[in-house]
Amino acid sequence: MLKRCYQSAPRCFQLKFVSAASVCNLMARCYLSSNQLATALRPFYFAVHPDLFGKHPKERAVNENSLKQLTAYLESVQQQKSVRPSKFTFYLRKPSAPVKTTRQLGDDALKAVDIALPSHDIRKAVHHILKSCDISTSYLDSLPVSPSKVERLPEVNWNSRFHFYAKESANFRDLGVKDVEQRFVRRPLETLGSWLTKNCEIARRKSEATKPIREETNRLQYELCHNVRIKEILWSCGWGIAHFKGCLQSLESLRQNHPEVLKNLEGRTVVFGNMTGVNLDGHIILSSSDVRNAWLELIKSVKEEDITRQRIPAVELAVSRVLRDIKVVHRKFQPAVAPHLYESRLRMLSASLTDFWVKNGYPSSWPQSLEFFQLVVECDASPLMLTPTGQFLVPASCPASLITNFITENLVEANRRLLSYKQNKRQEIILHNLCMKELGLEALHKDDNVTPDRMIHCLQRLLTRKDQLGDVFRGTRINITHFYSVLEDGEMCLPWNWID
Repeated sequence: MLKRCYQSAPRCFQLKFVSAASVCNLMARCYLSSNQLATALRPFYFAVHPDLFGKHPKERAVNENSLKQLTAYLESVQQQKSVRPSKFTFYLRKPSAPVKTTRQLGDDALKAVDIALPSHDIRKAVHHILKSCDISTSYLDSLPVSPSKVERLPEVNWNSRFHFYAKESANFRDLGVKDVEQRFVRRPLETLGSWLTKNCEIARRKSEATKPIREETNRLQYELCHNVRIKEILWSCGWGIAHFKGCLQSLESLRQNHPEVLKNLEGRTVVFGNMTGVNLDGHIILSSSDVRNAWLELIKSVKEEDITRQRIPAVELAVSRVLRDIKVVHRKFQPAVAPHLYESRLRMLSASLTDFWVKNGYPSSWPQSLEFFQLVVECDASPLMLTPTGQFLVPASCPASLITNFITENLVEANRRLLSYKQNKRQEIILHNLCMKELGLEALHKDDNVTPDRMIHCLQRLLTRKDQLGDVFRGTRINITHFYSVLEDGEMCLPWNWID
């Protein structure tokens, strides 16, 4: 059947099989792979990286622009596109031996290197770049030069593979339900006891191995908070403790080189996350993947962001008044949003609601005040929903009629969830402190998506087994989530709904 479908399909949709010999011939024309090119040029990138010239803005700008042009040039040569002879200028630290193609820059201990690349040969181009900067070419010279040395891949009979899988598909189609179920038998769920038996000792070894890193991280946190008068430094990124330490070291380097700029962080909360910006609470968010210069530019413009952020309470109050004094709040784990974007969402929603109320008025079933309820204004892609904690989640572009109907239909449920959340949160805090004490834990956390009722369920079950788990958990760090795992720093992740 599959063969007939393939043969009857239009030629433009039929698969074109390329022989392995043709693939090898295509590879042979590439004298350097992307990985080899990156490895060969790594010392050059380290020598001319713009971050090394923070105190020399002119030279930094030249290096940044030349790097962009050189990258585009090398990509074109690798892809065998037509390129014109090019000349690039880079600034480097002055070496001990002079270079013929350099222009000395006085007392700054920098020099300008002019690199002309007339050749279309990628190997010759890289060799010339390294030689111009007095960088060793030993790695490049060790790579094979002749394309004939490329290893030939074995020939594959694609036609036989096609018929083999077509036959397997036909056999699978003829299987009965029981046969299919036997092939896909679900593995038994792992119990907490069996998982701890296999992984608890591993977690302790990892924790002991990374203890110096954690201590150094705590020291850096304390010194930065003390020296810069930062209120708090938080880590909100998926990377491990070693990456956190590196971010703190980068921030410490900025403090030493730009002490005046970092005074803008006084009294602030600094969060290392996945973006760089200022959130609605005024926290300074620094992306762990950004270079230090991007952090520096943000810190310089913090006061400008504050001007926008200071207008937000007035706009939130306008939305609140048009909805009978409902509280406009931010979700605790809401993705970071720029203040000016949030302000525009509030103004859009306020205008829409005001126009609707003028024409239609309030629903008769609404109480005189909604001050005990909470509203969160989200982006256009957000759903109109009631959160598990009882907050109304409203996209800014949602029609006012839909928002009105949704609030009317969910007032009772929202009130129930708000009261339940407050009660559960208080109980969760009590159980958290009790678990820390009874189980002898060093730390106990949870993921953002583990609600208080789930956390309560998990902690209560752990406490009922404190006699069996006390010795196992003592001195460990636990994170309650939805899966089992041991992180690189020895922290153990446990699902909230673990089974006996």
